[in-house]
Amino acid sequence: MKHKIRTEAFDLMQYFYTSAHNPLIRAIIRFSGRLDPDVLKRAVELSVSAVPVFRCVFSPETHGWEDKGFGADRIVSVSENTEGAAAEERLLLDTIKLDSEPQLKIHLVRGPESDTLCVIISHLVADGAGFKEYLYLLASLYRRCSENSGYIVPPEPLDRDVGQVFRGMGAAERIRVLRSPVKIEQQEPEMFLPMEKEEGEPVTVLRRVESELLTELKRYAKKRGATFNDLLLTAYGRAHHAITGCAEFAIPCPVDLRKYLSESEKCGICNLTSNYICRFSMKKNEPFGETLGKTAAQMSSQKENRNCLKGPLVLDFLFAVLPYAAAKKLFDKNFKIPVVSFTNLGVLDWRRLDFGNGKVNDAYLATAVKHPPSFQVSVSTFGGRCALCSSLYATEKNRRVAERFLDGMILELERAVSPSSHKAPAKSQNNAGGGSNAQRQPAGQQKGPDSKGERADARDKGKSKSKPKRKKTVHQK
Repeated sequence: MKHKIRTEAFDLMQYFYTSAHNPLIRAIIRFSGRLDPDVLKRAVELSVSAVPVFRCVFSPETHGWEDKGFGADRIVSVSENTEGAAAEERLLLDTIKLDSEPQLKIHLVRGPESDTLCVIISHLVADGAGFKEYLYLLASLYRRCSENSGYIVPPEPLDRDVGQVFRGMGAAERIRVLRSPVKIEQQEPEMFLPMEKEEGEPVTVLRRVESELLTELKRYAKKRGATFNDLLLTAYGRAHHAITGCAEFAIPCPVDLRKYLSESEKCGICNLTSNYICRFSMKKNEPFGETLGKTAAQMSSQKENRNCLKGPLVLDFLFAVLPYAAAKKLFDKNFKIPVVSFTNLGVLDWRRLDFGNGKVNDAYLATAVKHPPSFQVSVSTFGGRCALCSSLYATEKNRRVAERFLDGMILELERAVSPSSHKAPAKSQNNAGGGSNAQRQPAGQQKGPDSKGERADARDKGKSKSKPKRKKTVHQK
């Protein structure tokens, strides 16, 4: 059944982003067992009833949603994996034509004994937090469908409106937010990474923070009165400085506005993200702890107020009263899409990512494929391991720059918890490794925590007293 689906302010904002990249978010989920394709399609059909915007296209003529009635047959594809890692690599980098295809695409890649899901979602529909909620919904529906072959009532569609964040705010608080000082940062060319202008092939470069280091980092952050996200931002800034030499650093840091909802609010799958701004100056030979102190202090001060609500509040009002052309003109004039960016997509909860049919060995999220010189690092955590990911259209040189950047972040995080953490940022190197002692491994072959590969590594540890090298992964089409 087709419905008239309202276009929200954040839907339009993400559509404006198409001038810079195709706004998509991706997930890869690797199982220890196999899924039932028919049960998966049934679960997807139910999920689309709960989130009907998935079956829509975004019309470039009306600048709104048009319900095409797409079902699981247009969303789910099933293929036998005869190419190993290459099949997953190619499908993870698949795209969605926003004006002619469903806003959701799912590839079930079947292996001899285990399956992999590649899930791609339009950013017009949801942000990272919304995407995770969809994955949990899909897992829950799959589990219910596999246990019950009878009729299952799909969940009711929930509120996607950004206005739900402001409903509990009084007029005085809204006025205070509107009057708050919010500086729109325009990144100078000095901040851009040394990339070639050529597009190249779409690739995803992936690095891992393994569980041992992750535990050490969280302990270190707590001792310093910082968050793990503060640590990541600090490592990002220092890795950026090591490559560019740029002393002035400023990037947006996404904040999930769901924290401002009341407990009674039942938020739908949508975009509810604003930004803090992480900015600092880096001195020569500055120790990691000093940079971390700057990051933690400013992030903490921004969390103490609601100034990050100003942008969404203004956008919600303007998109409600202005015609599309005027809203886009105002957006283009006053908002600059950042060239260098960072996003922490948070933790994928393994308890909610339970399909009831084979344990999830590995999962991570990836964001839009960027065009040079744009560059983004996305972070997600699952099963006690953290994935640092960058997707881009890359020549061989640009791929090496992305590798050096992520290697630099890993090196900074390792140095932060080492006895020599007082040292200055590592200088940029010409090789792709960037100084990290991590080993490279194809993303499609990355083993989960209970895989045979990990157990083999554990047996090797008993044969040698030397500390094993941390793994790093390159995922490349």
